[in-house]
Amino acid sequence: MSTITKKNKNYTGNLDANGMKTGLGTCVYENNEKYVGNWQDNKRSGEGTYYYRDGSEYTGNWKNNKQHGEGTLLHSNGHEYFGSWEEGKRSGKGTYKFSDGSVFEAIWKDDVCMSNNGLPTDILDALGLEDKKNTSNGSRSEDTRKKRGFFSKERSKNIRKF
Repeated sequence: MSTITKKNKNYTGNLDANGMKTGLGTCVYENNEKYVGNWQDNKRSGEGTYYYRDGSEYTGNWKNNKQHGEGTLLHSNGHEYFGSWEEGKRSGKGTYKFSDGSVFEAIWKDDVCMSNNGLPTDILDALGLEDKKNTSNGSRSEDTRKKRGFFSKERSKNIRKF
């Protein structure tokens, strides 16, 4: 186990023969964010948890310093996303659980929430072309529309970016 301080980062963990982070380790960054988990070739890789200074945290798989594979992002406001990630972006099936307990399941592509027919949900809502699949009366409730709107490109600042 080694401890190194470099460029306002403190790392405690395993190093390979070339001094590169490998295996289990913890890195505290200058902005007080922290990563605890596996490393490979000085990059976050495998299982790990990243703690953000706003209280949010991501736990899941990493590849080349980016979220990749299955993971959970718990926002500091109580919202939670669980699903697939690709190169640091939500991609594939994912479930977003709001702090009020309601759940929104969707397909994601490049961090954009998509409808069942492959179009971004904000485009469908703007055109009034709602995806009516799996609704009891063929239309979406106002509550569902609001939650879908939460993921619009315009409102993407509400979603934790990496």
